[in-house]
Amino acid sequence: MNYDDKFKFAIEKLNDFENYLEVENFRSFLLLLLNLNGNGAQALLSQLGIGGNKKKRIGIPFDPTKNIYYTKILSGLSIKNQLMIYTQDYEEEPEKLINKKEDRILKENLAENELNNLIPKDFIMLTPKVVDFTEKVLKENNKENEYSSGVESLFLDLAEFIISQKLKYIFLLKGEGDEPDLCFSINLSIDPTHTSPDQLQLFDVYIDQEKKLRNYNFIQMDNEKIEKDELEMNFLTEVKTSSHSDLYKSHFTIIIPVRSFKKP
Repeated sequence: MNYDDKFKFAIEKLNDFENYLEVENFRSFLLLLLNLNGNGAQALLSQLGIGGNKKKRIGIPFDPTKNIYYTKILSGLSIKNQLMIYTQDYEEEPEKLINKKEDRILKENLAENELNNLIPKDFIMLTPKVVDFTEKVLKENNKENEYSSGVESLFLDLAEFIISQKLKYIFLLKGEGDEPDLCFSINLSIDPTHTSPDQLQLFDVYIDQEKKLRNYNFIQMDNEKIEKDELEMNFLTEVKTSSHSDLYKSHFTIIIPVRSFKKP
């Protein structure tokens, strides 16, 4: 694929995006939440309870009307820019979960090394039942907007994509048949006219023609080598090191497979 072909492919795949993003499985969803706070090694150190506030609380709202676990992040400056990230892969309601490191939901979705490396001793998981009315509020106030997708940057090298953006996670949309996989990050959304309710959501993308990333959960890079422009990558299914010094020296990016852009 040449540059134009990759651009057209990315636009086609992102065309249905409307600020809803369904993560393929609960494990990936959990890994994403564990890495949303902090940056790179700082995020992992925070999860280990090292530095700053050692009390780590992770909130995972559960909407019983949609039967989803979800989180929201802003891709713009107002409520209409909220990106809902959710999963329907794990259906048990939160009152059946025990909010401790030894909880079954963690043991079923994280490897032993990940439990040791990613979860601090005083970790608290909050799983409130919440009925989300954001969409209804927007409709009643005539603020529901139309979306269009735009590729701001097409990266030709995965390591440069990660480092130039300091990405803690990337989303992965698997191609169908012979199609390549699409890796993307979500940029700031904009109002193209400054007056209309329409919204242009921008993305940075990388096309994985070899479909290599779909087999892994983490990308690890050495910070010292990054400083020397030696952009070597290790692809991991789990965080295998138990050394705090090794973790501190590394930049980790989590690969988050996407199932759909559908509203739950």
